[in-house]
Amino acid sequence: MGIPEEDIKNLFQPFYRATNTTEIEGTGLGLSIAKEFIEKHKLVKFFFRAN
Repeated sequence: MGIPEEDIKNLFQPFYRATNTTEIEGTGLGLSIAKEFIEKHKLVKFFFRAN
């Protein structure tokens, strides 16, 4: 399935759902919660590189 390139910039915004997820249940909170947890605990830094 993958993440459409135009959706990557919003990936960690709370309640954001990629444009290709209309048939999949979810709230759009998972990645924003995970990112906040990881950053608060200084476990890892996030960055994206387009292919």
